[in-house]
Amino acid sequence: MIKSIFNLFNPPKVQPTSNQSPVKSPLADGVPDTFEKSDIGVPKEYVELFERVKDLKGNKFYKESYKGLRKILNVPNATGPEFSFSLGGKTGTSTACYDAVSGRVILFGNIDLQGSKWEGFADIAHELKHVQQCRDMIRHEDIGPDNYKKMCVDYLMGSGQYTNKKELESQVNMLADYFTGQSAKMPKIKADSAEGRHAMALFEARKNYPYEIENDEQESYRNNLMEVEAFDFHDEIMDYIDKWKASTGVKD
Repeated sequence: MIKSIFNLFNPPKVQPTSNQSPVKSPLADGVPDTFEKSDIGVPKEYVELFERVKDLKGNKFYKESYKGLRKILNVPNATGPEFSFSLGGKTGTSTACYDAVSGRVILFGNIDLQGSKWEGFADIAHELKHVQQCRDMIRHEDIGPDNYKKMCVDYLMGSGQYTNKKELESQVNMLADYFTGQSAKMPKIKADSAEGRHAMALFEARKNYPYEIENDEQESYRNNLMEVEAFDFHDEIMDYIDKWKASTGVKD
C-alpha cells in the first residue's frame, strides 16, 4: 500500500517497511457526520457501494469503486480536467498516485499484487483524500486559486522535472480552475476557523512535500500532514471493509 502524489512523471520507487501509522490527525475523517451508520457500524453509503462492486473483478472493479467513492466524497467529474482512472503498467513499487497537474488518480498495474482488490479500493480512497485537501486549500479565503497556482508551479519547477514554466503554468491553471469551479459551490473557509487553520496547515504541508521518497516510513513523507490524513483515511476504509466482510462472509 504505497501512494505518491504530485509525482506522476517520476513516481518514487517506494519499498514498504511496516504498517505503522503516525498519530492520527483529528481532521482526517473522510466520512461526513451526516452519514447514517448501519447496524454493523459502517456508513450505509459504503455498505451499498461494497455490495454493488463485490462481484466485480479487475479493471471493472476499480472503475466502479472509483466512481462510487467519488460520489460519496463529493468529488464530481465536471467540465475541465477530469479525475479519470487509468490502470497502467507496473511503476516501481508504487500502487497509486494523484497527479496534481493533470488531476488524474492513477492506479498502477501492480495494484493486483497486494493480495486483495479491497486494498486497491482503499488506495483509491487515499488518493481522493488528496483531491479534497487541494480543494480545501483553494476554498481558504487567504489562499484562493492564485496562491494555490503559484505554490504548485514553484514546487514543481523546484523538482527539476520541468523546464518550461509557461507550459506548466497553463496545466496548473486548468486544474486550479476546476477546483475553483467546485469550490464556488461550497462556502469559503474562514482563516480564523478551525477548518481554516487546517487548510492553511495543508497548504504548508503541500509546499514541503518531499521530492524524493525512499520508503513509506521516511519521516518527511509519512509525517507530512497530507499523508497522515490520507493514510488514516485508507485505514478507516479498510476497517469498514473488514466489518462488512465479517457480517456478510465475503472473502474477497
